[in-house]
Amino acid sequence: MKMKYWKAYTFLVLLFSSALAAQPYQKGVKEGNRAFELKAYDEAEVNYKKATTENPEGFAGWFNLGDALYKQERYDEALKAYQKGAELSPDLKKAAATMHNIGNAFAAQGKYQQAAEAYKAALRMNPQDDETRYNLAKALRELKKQQQQQQNQDQNQDKKDKKKDQEKKEEQQQDQQQDNPEEKDDPKTDQNDPMDERDENDDAKKNEEQQDKNQQEQEQQEQDQQQEADKKKGEQGEQGEMQEQKMSKEEMERLLEAIANAEKQTRAKLDKKKKAKVKTKSGVKDW
Repeated sequence: MKMKYWKAYTFLVLLFSSALAAQPYQKGVKEGNRAFELKAYDEAEVNYKKATTENPEGFAGWFNLGDALYKQERYDEALKAYQKGAELSPDLKKAAATMHNIGNAFAAQGKYQQAAEAYKAALRMNPQDDETRYNLAKALRELKKQQQQQQNQDQNQDKKDKKKDQEKKEEQQQDQQQDNPEEKDDPKTDQNDPMDERDENDDAKKNEEQQDKNQQEQEQQEQDQQQEADKKKGEQGEQGEMQEQKMSKEEMERLLEAIANAEKQTRAKLDKKKKAKVKTKSGVKDW
């Protein structure tokens, strides 16, 4: 279905009153209307501007100037002319028509929210105006469509921004991995890696087992030495019994002294072993 154009009011107004009867003003409006009917909108603009210069308080000059500018698609300038005419409108009907055309100027620029407000103002002045009611409904449809398009654009932009942020984050991570290639594969760089704690516990356990093993070997060696010393002592005792009658008193004293020294050395070794064992065990915790 073909879209209808925005319906506009073109009064080509010419007011006659004692206050506005000056010939230059009437001439400017008449000549402007004639050019407008011939679609010579630029010439109509010139004549309407002459009229507004001659009588700045004349509604017809400003309203018709707005129409001429609107036809030339100079919407911002048309709005100013219409707004000036709305201030000078002699009755509600002409004021409503002016607000209607203001709505058209906004709608032509895609400003449907402002257009809808202008049409509503016109309907408050002239509730029976079907042309304005039609334009209001159309403006509201276009506004809804515009808002939906804006919402879609915002959602798409949000997705693009999120994707861009994710790509930037991934790029930074890749740069860090390239700058520190060893950190990626070296588990030692991970301060919270549970494998590190497990390795430390294993090392402590191995050290403790090795210390126990060394201690056991030392104790076994001392026991062997003690047994050897006891064996020799027993042999010496047997020989002493056999040769007791032949040994002199001095020889007996030297033998006793040697035995006492051997026992003293044995006790010293045992004390040393106990001290070493206590020292070794003191730094080991039983977890």
